[in-house]
Order: sequence, then structure tokens, then C-alpha cells
Amino acid sequence: MEYRVEIEPDKNKNTIMVWTDGASRSHADAGGKIKDTDKSAYGYYMTYKGAEKEEVFTGYGLTNNYGELSAVIEALKALKKYDIPVKIHSDSAYVVNTINNGWYKGWRRNGWDKKGGLANRELWMEAIELYEKFKFISVIKVKGHSTNAQNNHVDEILNLAMDDMEEKG
Repeated sequence: MEYRVEIEPDKNKNTIMVWTDGASRSHADAGGKIKDTDKSAYGYYMTYKGAEKEEVFTGYGLTNNYGELSAVIEALKALKKYDIPVKIHSDSAYVVNTINNGWYKGWRRNGWDKKGGLANRELWMEAIELYEKFKFISVIKVKGHSTNAQNNHVDEILNLAMDDMEEKG
């Protein structure tokens, strides 16, 4: 199945288009725990009627999944009107599948838990609360590090932010 989404801005001028990403520069061995000193970043880029906005957040010791989900949360928090259509584009199967397949509904029924524990429980609770405020919203899977210019842009600004963290120590 092809997930790449080609966006033509003129066709989507009445839709808020959002691209999110999360990144972690973990030095942990395979299956190891992320270190408190590992750099991470997450953020978004959005467009609406020709206006653009992007924001990047940085931290230490955060997993990639934490970043992917936090990016969606921050993008949704930046939106103040809930009746304008929103299309969120993410390269995270973790985020896209959980929302589009409705896995969160079972977690909510089970007190925001699942067998083996629910990673990022508080983030999921916040993300879904925000997601459900919107009248018209969709989450679209894009292939990361591929031909989607907007997804690549978010990835680039995250990497620049983490480079800056490394330079500043």
C-alpha cells in the first residue's frame, strides 16, 4: 500500500495541513534504554490559506515515539478553531495506526491501559482529548525520508535543532 501523499496547496486552501515528526539521537544499544543525555526533538509545520507556521521542541532522554506523539499534540494545541478541516501527516505508524484503527478506544475503556502497560499513557490521553475536539480531522501516513517535501522539511528542522543542542553542549 502506498502512503505517500502529494499535496497541492490550492486544492487544500480551506484545510489546515499539518506535518509532524519526532526524532531521537539515542546512543543505546539495540533493545537498550535511552540515556538522559540523548538529544531529541519534535515539531510540526502547518499551512492554512497561504500562512505557514512551524515549531520545534527539544529535550533530552525522550524516545522517538514520545516525540512523534508530542508533535501531534503541540500541533493540535496550536489550533484554536475546531470547525476547520485538519489533515495531519505523520510518518509514524505508532501514531497513525493507533488513531486510524481506533486502538485508543480500547485503552480508554480499560482505564488507559493495555496488557503489558501503555507507553506514553498521559500523552495518549491528551492527544485523543485534543483530537476529538475537531469536527473534521484526518491522520494520514506518509513515508518518512522519502519524497514528501513537507515531511522532509520537518525532519530537517528537527535535525538542525538537535545539531544546535550538540554545539551548545
